[in-house]
Amino acid sequence: MTEAIIARIRRGRHRFEILVKPNEAYKVLERKPVDIKEALVAEIVYKDSKKGIQASQSELKEGFGTDDIYKIAETILKKGEIQITTEYRRELIERRKRQIIDYLCTYSVDPRTNKPHPRARIEKALEQAKVRIDPFKPAEEQVKDILPALSQVIPLKVGRTVIKARFPASTAAKARGILGRYGDVRFEEWLEDGSLQLEVEIPSGLSTKVIELVSKMNGEIIHAK
Repeated sequence: MTEAIIARIRRGRHRFEILVKPNEAYKVLERKPVDIKEALVAEIVYKDSKKGIQASQSELKEGFGTDDIYKIAETILKKGEIQITTEYRRELIERRKRQIIDYLCTYSVDPRTNKPHPRARIEKALEQAKVRIDPFKPAEEQVKDILPALSQVIPLKVGRTVIKARFPASTAAKARGILGRYGDVRFEEWLEDGSLQLEVEIPSGLSTKVIELVSKMNGEIIHAK
């Protein structure tokens, strides 16, 4: 028999289970589209899959208002509980942890220096703070929850920085294109001599890199705050 994962849901006084192919179940957990027909190991809704006890047609209609297997399976996958292996949970946690570190490297700085912390320092701080990573919650949402604990270990400021700069005509067009890729251009003014004044809002963790780029393009920082 094809390897299967149990997905289950409780509706009223009944518990319903389906058997799902692991790869398809993991797609659901990762919020990816899934073909329900492809996901099912068997087109059966169980009351207890381990004992092979199937749900009756009347129980299905009572629990879901229909006995359509595919509609029921879709409901169970989207709203129910999906069992996953310990190995896959660890893999998901590690992946989400990397995403959280990526986010912090991009959007946070050390308020003492206004420069981003090294990646290794953030990773170590997460371990020291004993932060619990939720494998199914988006990284950006988790950052808001873990910041208080993380800030007890390292000084951290998360936010965005506004940089205003002036570029000579020789690099103005290039500067507009490059800086526009790093953030949101809030203001730009092309002067009669072909030079450009530009204000861009960027993730704070990128401020050092953007300031270096301004310098390389012979630009002048008017303010960064």
